[in-house]
Amino acid sequence: MYIEPNSSVELFRKIPLDNTYENTLFFETYSEQTKFFTDWSQKISVGTNLYRVEPTKNSIKVQHKYEEIMMYSYMRFKNTSYENKWFYAFITKIEYVDNITSRIYYEIDVMQTWLPNVDYNLGQCFVEREHSETDNIGDNLVPENFNCNDYVVNESYKNTLCGGNKYDNYVVVAVADSDTGGRSYDGVYSGCALYAFKCDNDPDFDAINEFIRGYSDAPEKILNVYTIPKQALEIETGNSHIIYDGARGASIVWRPYNGLTAGIDTLDGYTPKNNKCYTYPFNYGNVCTSNGDSLCVKYEYFKNEGSMIAPSFIIDTTITSPVQTCLRPRYYKNSAGDPLLINKLVLNSYPVCAWSTDAYQAYIQTQRGKDIADTTVSTLVGIASILAGSALIATGAGAAHGTGAVVGGVSMIAGGAGSAVGSIHNAVHNNMLASTHDTQSSGLTNSANVDFAKGEYGYTFYRFSVNKEVAEMVDDYFQMFGYACGKVKTPNIHVRKWWTYTKTRGCNLSVVLMPVEDKVKIQTIFDNGIRFFTNVSLIGAYNIDNPTL
Repeated sequence: MYIEPNSSVELFRKIPLDNTYENTLFFETYSEQTKFFTDWSQKISVGTNLYRVEPTKNSIKVQHKYEEIMMYSYMRFKNTSYENKWFYAFITKIEYVDNITSRIYYEIDVMQTWLPNVDYNLGQCFVEREHSETDNIGDNLVPENFNCNDYVVNESYKNTLCGGNKYDNYVVVAVADSDTGGRSYDGVYSGCALYAFKCDNDPDFDAINEFIRGYSDAPEKILNVYTIPKQALEIETGNSHIIYDGARGASIVWRPYNGLTAGIDTLDGYTPKNNKCYTYPFNYGNVCTSNGDSLCVKYEYFKNEGSMIAPSFIIDTTITSPVQTCLRPRYYKNSAGDPLLINKLVLNSYPVCAWSTDAYQAYIQTQRGKDIADTTVSTLVGIASILAGSALIATGAGAAHGTGAVVGGVSMIAGGAGSAVGSIHNAVHNNMLASTHDTQSSGLTNSANVDFAKGEYGYTFYRFSVNKEVAEMVDDYFQMFGYACGKVKTPNIHVRKWWTYTKTRGCNLSVVLMPVEDKVKIQTIFDNGIRFFTNVSLIGAYNIDNPTL
C-alpha cells in the first residue's frame, strides 16, 4: 500500500553543537527537548511532502537558494506518515544546485536523536573522569596528574611555647632529694626534687638566685637548671615553688586558626571554583619547629568541624630534663579527638641554664678531712725532722766518711727541702687561686638558640599552595573535565547545575531502543568524553560557578 510522504525539515542557526561531540544538551524528556527546538527563534522550515527523509542517507534537496540557508548548521526532520519521530542532525555542508535549489549534507546527531534514560540506560562501567555529585573539601581525593613543585605561603600561625623573657615560661631547678628518697615526675622515678620559678615578661631572678645561694654549702646538690614552657605545668606552684610528687607535663590543644572554608580563603590570591583545589597537592598545611623539622598535614583529612576544615593538634609536654614537646594532629584521618600517633613532630633542646655558687666556700667544703693548717704543720714538722737528721750526719757518721758523705747529706737535705717547699707552694697557690675567684659556672648556656632568644621558640603552622597561575590553570581544567574518578560505576550525566562532564572506558548501554550502529557510536562518544549542558547559552562559558545539584 502506498503511503504518501509527509516530511518536515527545520534548519537552525547558532545551535553550538557539532559532530566532535565534545558538548551536547541534556533533556530529561522528549517533550522538554521538542519545546526547546520549537521555541528556538533562529530557524526556518524547509519541509517537503515530496519524499521521505531517510536517517540513513546523508543529503536532501530543498527548494531554497544557497544564500538563504548557507549560515545554518543544525537541523531536524521527521516523517509523520511513518514513525513520527524527530531526528536531529549536524549540517556538514550545503551545496548550490541551481537558482532555487540547494543540497544539504547532514550527519545524524545520535546524542539528541536518542536520549539517555529514555531510549537507553547507562550501565556500570569504568569512569575515568567526571564532575562529581558532591564537592565538599575532601570528597574527591583520587590523585590528579599535575606536577606541582612551586609553592607559596598563604598564611602562618605561631605557637610559641617558650621564649626567653618575651613569653611566659618557667625555670626549673633540680635538687638532689636524699631526704625523701625520690619522687615521680612524668611517670618516671626521680631522685630529685623540682622547683619551678616563673619567668614572665618582667622577670625577677632574685628568687632563683636566692634559692641557688641556699646551696652554697652543698653545691653538688643542684643537679640541673633548665627552662620549660609554662603551659607544661598542670598546677600553680605556689609560694614554695616545689612541683608536687607525681606531676606530669600537660597536653595542650592547639587550633592554628578557625578553619578553611571554600569561597573564603584563596590560593595565592585566587579563589577556586572547584573545592578539590583546596586539597593536597594544591593546598596543604605544614608545621615546622624551631629546630627545622617539619610535618606535612592535609586539610582534607581534618573532619572535626562539619564542613569546616579546621586543623587541630595536641602538644604533649614533659617537665623533666631534657624537656620535650610532641605535636600530633587530632581529628585527623578518622582518628577522632585522639592524637594520631604515627604523625608527630618533636621539639627538643629547650635551653639549659648556667648557674653559679661561691667557689671558695665550695673549695673549702671539698677539702673536708684535709684541713689546710694541719697540712701545713705536718709539712713543717717533716722539714724539721729532715734538718735534724742532716745535722747528725754532719757531726757524726758523715765525718767518718769524709766530705763526700756530707755533700751527699747536703744534697739529700736540698732535695728533701725542695720537695717540701714545692708541696707548700702548691697548697698555698691553690688556696689563693680559689679565694681570688668569686664564682664558678656550671652547665652550658645554649646561646646559639636564636629563636628562643627572639621569643619565637615553638611550632609554626604554614598554609602552602600552588602559585596563582597554577591554581587558575588547575581550576580551569576541573571546570572543563571534572575530577579523576577511577571507579566502576554508572556515569554521571546530570549532577551539576550547568554542565556535567563524563569520560568512560568500556561504556555499557542497556535497555536499548535504537539502531545497533547508533548504540556503538554512543558508547564511543562516552569513552571519548562528553559534556551535558542544561543551558545552551553557557556552552563554552567555563568561567562561571557550576555548583552541584
